[in-house]
Formats: sequence, structure tokens, C-alpha cells
Amino acid sequence: MANRRVLCVDDEESVLQGFKRNLRKAVELDTATSPEQGLAAIRDGDEYAVIVSDMQMPGMNGIEFLKEAQKIKPDSVRMMLTGMSDQKTAVDAVNEGAIFRFMTKPCPAEVLIPVLEAGIRQYELVTAEKELLEKTLKGSINVLVDMLSMANPAAFSRAMRIKDYVVQLTSMLELKDAWEFEVSAMLSQIGYVTIPPETMEKYMTGRELTDSEKEMLAGHSSVAKNLIGNIPRLESVAEIISTEECKPGDIDTSAPSTETGPKILKASIAFDALLTKGESKSEALTKLRKDSVAYGSTLLDLLSKLETPDFEAVTHAVHISNLRSGNVLAEDVHAKNGMLIVAKGQQVSPALRTRLDNFAKQGAIGQEVLIHTAALEDTQ
Repeated sequence: MANRRVLCVDDEESVLQGFKRNLRKAVELDTATSPEQGLAAIRDGDEYAVIVSDMQMPGMNGIEFLKEAQKIKPDSVRMMLTGMSDQKTAVDAVNEGAIFRFMTKPCPAEVLIPVLEAGIRQYELVTAEKELLEKTLKGSINVLVDMLSMANPAAFSRAMRIKDYVVQLTSMLELKDAWEFEVSAMLSQIGYVTIPPETMEKYMTGRELTDSEKEMLAGHSSVAKNLIGNIPRLESVAEIISTEECKPGDIDTSAPSTETGPKILKASIAFDALLTKGESKSEALTKLRKDSVAYGSTLLDLLSKLETPDFEAVTHAVHISNLRSGNVLAEDVHAKNGMLIVAKGQQVSPALRTRLDNFAKQGAIGQEVLIHTAALEDTQ
């Protein structure tokens, strides 16, 4: 159902009463007699399609009010209705408050209603475009993540662990735009799709690498940047992943995501690498604290509070045909020739189940896999 909610803000009660009489059948109208009351309505209620403000009001003028409204709800269409008709006021209103329409009082219903309808159509256009972009973005991310899970299961499993650490850290740090940090973690290992699985497994388990293998691994961040850098809205994610050097010292939570993101990501990757090699959490933190300048004391303290995967829990064997999305694998699944098919700790997705099923049909793996007991209920 279309959003036809309109907020009118004016310190003159008689003007608001006129709005109520003339607009009650045309839109869903709310009114406010002060900028403060208007901002509270915007902040606390459902989103308005259109916000209309008077210019001259006590404490905060209309331009200032609409600028604040834009910060809270940037998709709402903003309009100015005022008795001041000078050119400078109009220019300031459009430039500073990103005003869709500028109207002068008195504004009869036959003029105001069509303008509000145009504002509602503009709101629908903006939100529809945003929804389409978000769905396209989510789809692109899912394709890349699925591609990684199929091409390099070990790297995918690592990316999911890193994502879990990053989500916890950004929550504890109360950072804005948390989705950028989460997506950066999910895609941080995407560059490893070019690395042979055998080399990746050697790297993940800490075995000695040849010079050529080290060279291949060193280029993974550049590959990641090239893969995702041209996807709309992922430019900052590409920069976070590809940044080689972080600003030394403690993390600055007020800094842009392209500065805080690499530090959080690198700390999470280093922490996971130590845990993967068999270090305990305390042993891993002791080693990381030797390079405290690089990560900062705040991040290291928060790493000690992270919930890490427990792979020692009770497990059960489940037939591949009975796997359900969300089940967590409790062991690596290897083909009979030794190739890693799926890494331990990976959550089952439709694509992963199809992959296991296809290998099982070819006789390359068995018909059953181990999953964690907590995930067993979903299969019954």
C-alpha cells in the first residue's frame, strides 16, 4: 500500500487547522506546532512521504528544520510553505534543505494538493529505486559468497567466522553503517577463488608454503577489489578489503568506515588465523598484544570478549538428503581423492546441499555427514 503520510509543521494553529480541513480526504495528515515537535514525530513514528514546513518559526527556522529532518529520514520529500517570497529565501531553502518544492502563502487547496501528490510520487520513485538497488546489491553479494563456497570451501568457512567476529565487534563499538563492515568480512576472502584448494588448505593449517604459493596468496586482496569494486555501493567495501596498511594506534570510532573497517577486519583475520592453528583464545590474544600498536588496546580488549565457535560439541550423522538450510557441518568433507569439498563450521545452504548431493551421487563422498547437535532439530 502506498505511503500517503504527510507531516505539516507550522507555529500558527489556524494554518494547521486549515490543512486538516482541506487535506483530510487527500492524504494521511499529521501536524506539529513547533520544529521540535515535528522532529520528534519524524524520529519516533512511521516514515512520512512528504514533510511540509513553514519558514519563520521560533527557535528554528524552516530551512534548519528540514535539514535536520533530512538527517533523520533522508527519503522523505521536503517542501517549504511560507509567506516570505524573496528569492534568497527560496534559493537557501532549495540548496540547504534539499527542498522538492517551494510554495508561498496563501496556498489554496487546488494548488497544494497537486503539489503534495507530486511529492508522494517522488517519494515512491526514490524508495522503489532504493529497494531495487538494495535487492540487486544483496543478490550480487549472495552470488559472490556462493561462488566462494563452491570454489574454495576453506576460504568460505573462514570468511563466515570472520564475519561473526566483525559483527560482534561493530556491535560493541556501536558503529554506524554496520552493513559495510559485515559485507567486508563476508567478502574478505573472495580473492582466494583464484587459489588452488590444496594451496589454500596448506595456508589455513599453517603448513610451509613455496615462494610461488606465497606470491599467489599475496595478491588475493587485489583480486577482491577488482571483483567487487565496480558493484554500486560496494566501493567502500572494496577499499576496506584492499587496504594494506592501517593507521597505527587505537581505533577512532568517529572516523569513516574506510579507516575503521580495515583495522577491525585485519584484527579479526589475525585472531581467526591463530585460533585455526590451534591456539587458545588467551594464547592468540597474547600474541596479538605484541603488536598492540597496529590493532590498538580497545580492539584487543574487545577480541577477548568475542564468542568463538565451539567445535567440541556433540555431533550426529545425517543423511545428505535430510540436510536443511542452517545446519552446521561438524567436520571437513573430503572427496576420496583428498580434495576438500566443504569445510567444518559451514552452514548448509541450498547450493551447498546440491554440491554435496552431486558428489555423493558420483560416489566421491559418503551419503552421511556430521552436523552439530544444536542443528539436528531442524532435520527432524
